This record gives sequence, structure tokens and C-alpha cells, in this order.
Amino acid sequence: MSRARACVLLVVLLASSGCNVNKMAVDQMVPLLEQTRDDFLRGGVVDNARAAGPGLIALLNGLALASPENPELRALQAELNFSYAFAFLEQSDPAWATAFYQKAQAAALAGLAGENEDLASELSRLPLSELEAALADADEEDELPCLFWWAMARGAEVNLHRSDPERVTDLPRVDVVMEWVASKRPGYFNAGPHLYLGMRYLSLPESLGGEPEKGLGHLEQVLAKTRGKHLLAKVIKAQFYAPSLAATPAGAPIEDVLAAQKRAWEAFFSGLSEVLAAPDDLWPEAALFNAVAKQRARELLSDPSANNIIPPEGVENPYSKSAAASDEGWGGDDDDDDDGSWGD
Repeated sequence: MSRARACVLLVVLLASSGCNVNKMAVDQMVPLLEQTRDDFLRGGVVDNARAAGPGLIALLNGLALASPENPELRALQAELNFSYAFAFLEQSDPAWATAFYQKAQAAALAGLAGENEDLASELSRLPLSELEAALADADEEDELPCLFWWAMARGAEVNLHRSDPERVTDLPRVDVVMEWVASKRPGYFNAGPHLYLGMRYLSLPESLGGEPEKGLGHLEQVLAKTRGKHLLAKVIKAQFYAPSLAATPAGAPIEDVLAAQKRAWEAFFSGLSEVLAAPDDLWPEAALFNAVAKQRARELLSDPSANNIIPPEGVENPYSKSAAASDEGWGGDDDDDDDGSWGD
């Protein structure tokens, strides 16, 4: 066969297998996409990340269509869809956040299907006892990342829609999956399994299985495994655990009520103040999430009563809304870190 005919044949073969060529190209891009993700997380300017995130995610969503069952690519897609919604959308646009969480779940299931099609297809409907048995046979190395991101995204969606019985009844399923992840790799994604379980037991009411002390234990694990660098864990601790310290039995003396309120305020204020005092380079590889944590800390301190925290009489809160107009308070012109608040 002549060289010219061989070249023509090669072109025909490539044209007829365009999907395969695209898949190979995208698969080879995964390390580059992971580097792009790492660079994105190192950016400590919240407004920049809020503006750039949708474009990056849209590109990743499109690339995933060329290699729909690539576990690494799909896990990355799930991670970024979840992380953007969690950081920027939950408070300002729950409907958009829900769409991102659902995209993350779909991506995680598609990636899981590339490793274990049966588990992926049955994950959302297996009885819990059968799900536990199926997870016992799951591959920790290959299947765990997608299972983790599915649980993170599904749990976040349930939390956003607590009044929806159909979603809420799925919470035990999410717990089973995340408990399995925690049993295998508790330090995965900066102790992500413990972060989920901490939020799950702290933020939900007792009627949905909330247990403040259990949640606190999980957040302490996050802080231990990240050597205190995970500022979002500290914010979550202040936001959801501190108010539980104000609880008193019905009919308790006013002295006890005031003492409990003081304990709650001190835990709330000291925890969030510690976040704001942390150096910007505390955790370079997660600078964005720590910057988001600082924004959330400012927001919470600006209005403690919105979080059921009552400052003791005579105590001055330099971050309160009334102090925001001054240069010394929240939102002052000299506050270089004020890049917007989480969820605005």
C-alpha cells in the first residue's frame, strides 16, 4: 500500500471513530484538569472564584460527555459541582444549588458505573441491608471517590429540602454510604467523611437524627486530621454547635438561662474570631475554602441573633451590623479580606 493511500485510510478511520478519538483526548486531559482544579482552590479571592467557577464547571461538564464513564474525570466533575454550590449558592439561590448538587450526583454515578455498573444502577434503590452488603464488596481504591461525592451531594440536597419527605427519607441511605467511606478512608478529601457527618449530626434537628455531641466529635476529627487548618470546620462548629450550648431545661432559673446564653456566645464569638485571625497562607492548597470560611464567619458575627445566639448584656460585638459602617467593623474600607460573603 502506498504512503498516500495509507494516509487517506488513516484519515477515514479517524473520522469514523471520532467519539473514540475525543474520548482518548479527554482522558489524557484529566491530569491537566486536576491541576486546573488545584490552581482554582489555591486562589484566595472569593469574588474571582465566584465569577470564574461556572465557566470552569461548564467546560468540565462538556468534556465529561466525551468520556462519560471515566471515574477520575467524573469524580472531578462531581467535586467541582458540589463545591461551587456549597460555597456560593446554598443561601442565595437554593434552586441553582440543587441543580449543581444533582449534576454532581449524576456525575458520581456515571463514574461509579465505569467501575461497578451494578452498584451504580442500584445505589439509589437498594434496601439498606442489601446496600451495606453491596458496599462490603466495593473496591476502596477505584469506587470510593465517586461514592464519596455522591453522598456529599445527595446529603447537601436533602439538607436544602428538609420539608420534602421523599428527599428526607433518603438520608439513612446517604449515611450508610458515607459511614462506609469513613470506615475505609476517614482522611479522604481533607477528612471529608468526618466533615459530612459533623454537619449531618449538628445541623439537623433531633427529629431527623441530629446529635450535637456526635457531630462535634466528627468536626474535631476534621480539625485533628488537618492540623487545625480547616477553617470551614471551625465555622460549622461555631454555627451549629455553639447554639446547642444555650439549651436549658424548661423552667430553669433565669441565672441558668443567662449562664447558658453566655457559654453559647463565648463559643460562637471565640470560634469565629479565631477564623478571622487565621493567616491567609494558613493552608495554601485550600486557600479558597479558607477565604470562604472567613466570609461566612463575618456574616455570622454580623447578626448573631439570626443564629439563635444572644450576646450577654454589656458585651460589645465589633462585627455587628451597627459597627459595619465604621472602619473598624465588618465591611469597613480597610478590611482587605471582605471579598463578599458565602452565599451572596
